[in-house]
Amino acid sequence: MYRCDLSNISLQGSVVIHGLEELIVHSKDEVYSILERGTARRQTAATLLNACSSRSHSVFSVTVHMKESSIDGEEMVKTGKLNLVSSLLCIV
Repeated sequence: MYRCDLSNISLQGSVVIHGLEELIVHSKDEVYSILERGTARRQTAATLLNACSSRSHSVFSVTVHMKESSIDGEEMVKTGKLNLVSSLLCIV
C-alpha cells in the first residue's frame, strides 16, 4: 500500500474533503483492509427516524490502470474509474 501526498495540489476551483486519503494498492486484500478501516471510523448516532443514522459519509473511488501489449508490440494503457459515495446510510 502506498500513500500519495496530496498536500501540494492546487485548490482553486476544487472541492476539498478534510481527511481524504489516496492510497495505491496492488491486491484485493489491501482494498478490503482499507474498506474495513473506513467502516470502523464511521460515526453513527440515533435520530428520531433512524436508530443508527450516519454522522459521516464515505467516498470510495477505484481507478484501475491496465497495461496491454498489442499484436504489433505497442503498449496500451486502459484506465477505468468507479466512484462510490455513501450518504444517509447505515452499514451494519
